[in-house]
This record gives sequence, structure tokens and C-alpha cells, in this order.
Amino acid sequence: IMMKTTNARQTAKKERIADMYSIKPHLSEDEVKEISRLYDQLKNVSVLQHPLWPNDLNEAQDIKFLLKRENGKIVLSAKVIESKLRRAPFIRYAHIFYGPLSDNPGDIAGALEYLAEYYSKQKFAGFSAQLTCSLSQAQFVEHTILKGSQSFFYGPHEGFKVAVAVPLHNDIEKIYTSFSTDLKRNISKALKNKISVQVVTTKDEFKNFPPIYAKMEASRGVNLYSNKHLYDIFEFINRTRLGQFLGAYNETGIMIGGMFLLNQGNKVEYMIGGTDPDYKNLPQSHLTFYEAIKLAKLDGFE
Repeated sequence: IMMKTTNARQTAKKERIADMYSIKPHLSEDEVKEISRLYDQLKNVSVLQHPLWPNDLNEAQDIKFLLKRENGKIVLSAKVIESKLRRAPFIRYAHIFYGPLSDNPGDIAGALEYLAEYYSKQKFAGFSAQLTCSLSQAQFVEHTILKGSQSFFYGPHEGFKVAVAVPLHNDIEKIYTSFSTDLKRNISKALKNKISVQVVTTKDEFKNFPPIYAKMEASRGVNLYSNKHLYDIFEFINRTRLGQFLGAYNETGIMIGGMFLLNQGNKVEYMIGGTDPDYKNLPQSHLTFYEAIKLAKLDGFE
């Protein structure tokens, strides 16, 4: 009788948990608005988890959205990228890039465990997640997950890159003096060559950047972002006000480079940038980064 009662309680608990979650291929307009508000409230977030972020997927990829509701309100959201091997499409993987959106480590751990079980039942070969929460929250999540199950993992994806963080609590002069001698020399050289940096807000002006980026990719033999994706990101930051595009110009007013800056909670992150190979003798990117730091500080980011 005790065993039956325990099993019944466990079943009821799983049903209650399942009722909190929903996995869907598309979001309603109201859900997009609610998740956008959730994004705006959080400090540790990635723009990749914003519901309006333009995802550049290939034919072997798809998106699912996990939502957790409490009292009818969305308290957690996760954008999951599902992928299959092109030569063996029956082998499928699921991955969260820098999510879920939540500041509750208990909710994060619960969501990851729920997704692990879900994708296990869907016969996926693996499920993984890159967390974007604080270190202490990540440690709590890790402890909670590994204590309960080792049927999946989370951690840095192979495409994960370490970033250099610049704290903005000091005044700009002190931040500048902390730069390396080479960086300060290159900033001075850019200024002497009359390089200027400005925020680009119109599509008509932005159209000068994709050809620069394509030329840079060709010179390096890489293919990372299509023209369409660059335009989609520019449209995203103009629509949501969650970032800026900075253009670098030579003394005659010709754009010779630029970069996207994305607002992510209390941080601003450089995401994509490019320089014209024909002007590689001019250290415009050094000056652009410096101007980006000044703008982020002026806007109150940490």
C-alpha cells in the first residue's frame, strides 16, 4: 500500500510539473510580448534567447520554445535549437545557447531536467545547454542536476568563446589608462588619421556595411553571416532598442568598418564586426571598441 501511495504521489507530482511546461514550435504575439518583458527584467541574459532574435538556421535545424507558467504568467523561457546530422538525419541533438531566460536557479534546473527527459523520450542522441546565469546560480544548477540524474549534460558548447569583460564602474579616463600600450597607440593613430565613429540608425546608411563584411570574409576564406542575416540583426536592434550599430569612417566620410553591440541585461556585448581589408593599415576597430565602451558607460551599463 505504501509503495502504491508513493508511486501515486510521484505520478501526481510529474503531472503537476508537466502542467507547468509547454513546448511549442511557435509563439503567439502575446507570448512574444510577455517573454520580451521577462528579458528586460533580467540581468544575466543573452540576446540569442530573445523571442524576436533572427535565427539563421539551415535546413537541418529547427526551433522549439519551452515555456514555464506559474499562475498563468510566464516565469521561464528557453529557445532550443534542434539539429540533425545531414548524412544521418535520424541522429538528432538539442541545444540551448545561453539560456534559459530566468533568474531562479531552481526553475533553471527544473527546466533542464524536464527537457532532458523530453528529448530522451523523443529519441534524441543528446541534449546540452550553455547557461548564462551567475556562477553561484550555475553551481546550484549543476549540484541539483547531478544529484538527481546524469542522463544529460550542460556546459560550454564547442563554439563557446571566452570574452574580455571591461567593468564600467570606473571613470572613462581610468578605463583608458588600463589599456595596453599598443591599444592606446592604435587609438591615437586612428584619431590622427581622422577616423570617426558614429551610431548608424538608418537602413540606407547601414547598407554600406554588408559589402565590407563580405569582402572581409572573402579575404579570410570564411562564411559566417549572410547579407540577409546582417540586415535582420540591424532590423532587430532598431525594432527592440536592444543594441546599436557603430560605423567607422575615414576622413572622407566613407564607411570602412563597423560592429554590432547588443544589450544583454546589465551588459553590452560586441557580437559581430567587420573591417574593410583595403584599409587594414588604419586601426579603426580599436577606436570603435573604445567608443563602444564610452557609449555603454554613458547609457548606464555595468
